[in-house]
Amino acid sequence: MAPRQEKTLARFRLLQAQKKAYFRDGTASICADNLRILWYSSLAAVFLIAFFLLITPFIIREWELTAYHTAFLPAAALFSLAVFLFRRRTNPGPRAVTALCLSFQGFIYLFVILLDTISSPQTPASFVPVMHIALPAMFAIPFWMSFSLCCAAEAIFIAAVLLIKDPFIGQYDIFSSLVGLLSAAAVTNFILFLRQRDFATRMRYRNISRHDALSGILNKQAFQQSMADWIEQETPCATCTFFFMDLDQFKNINDTLGHHTGDQVLRIMGQILKETFRGSDLIGRFGGDEFTVLLKDSASRRLLEHKYYQIQNMLRSRTREETGAAITCSMGIVCALGQPVRPELLFAQADHALYQAKRLGRARCFIVDYQTEKNASGSTDTTTAPPAQPARSVPGPQA
Repeated sequence: MAPRQEKTLARFRLLQAQKKAYFRDGTASICADNLRILWYSSLAAVFLIAFFLLITPFIIREWELTAYHTAFLPAAALFSLAVFLFRRRTNPGPRAVTALCLSFQGFIYLFVILLDTISSPQTPASFVPVMHIALPAMFAIPFWMSFSLCCAAEAIFIAAVLLIKDPFIGQYDIFSSLVGLLSAAAVTNFILFLRQRDFATRMRYRNISRHDALSGILNKQAFQQSMADWIEQETPCATCTFFFMDLDQFKNINDTLGHHTGDQVLRIMGQILKETFRGSDLIGRFGGDEFTVLLKDSASRRLLEHKYYQIQNMLRSRTREETGAAITCSMGIVCALGQPVRPELLFAQADHALYQAKRLGRARCFIVDYQTEKNASGSTDTTTAPPAQPARSVPGPQA
């Protein structure tokens, strides 16, 4: 294959991948935008129909009001009312919104085909070619869905023209509607491309705003918000394990080896955490040399100790290789098992556990069970949690 052809094929594959990502990752925003556009479009349809019914007799003297014209306005008003009621639902699903958008397009097509054929058999079509271009570009819907509807409407329109309209007028109607159909394919794809590019740009800036530039993991605000959102979803009781860690003697690293080396250590730590934990876990840099991880399930004490040793060994090894200094970290871990968890309390208990690890000599881990506010205040109520295990101090691995 020629280099130019390979480049074109690669570009096409990239566009297809971006299109899939747009409809996969942007489902919530697409659903909200489509529903809002549908509401405005249904209202606009009512006012435009009423407007044209008022002014057409003054522009076209021989124009006659038919039953189809009369039925179009109240039908559009009823459809607008249905959209209004649908919007009041708490969380309309994306499939339902897409189906309603396609129904609106089908509803408009039905009436404009009737108006351009049965209602006016001796005059050229006015609406179908315009609707071919306007309707598919209106909503963010997969191209094959909207264009399939256009093709079906075009087939029905051609059949009605051949059966009802004067052949001389009909040939021009068919030609103009086909031009509109082909134009719709180009316009719809172009607008979809612009929507995909805008979404990709917004996602890129969103990721930049949510991630720490040095370590490549979530920043403090994004981590806290993601953690709070997850705990709220798990309410009333959550099972999770929270890690709070910081680098030992990090200020001395900056003072003796320089801030460039300090930044390098932060990048190494961020990479180690991403390699050690799963993609579903929350990993963040809390600030300075402090890092946080939320495991969205429970883990045995032995597994937690293994995680700690794994992180400590990797950190020592990589920092020694890349900076010449073997850096260690201290860690506080809090385990919650089917308990009503408050994020600020989880942070406070992990911070205290980290303090205990530091107090015992650094380069170690301190593991505790999460204490609810009642248990922390001395209550003996244990109905919401299993019996607490004793706090455990885990010394660091031998250098």
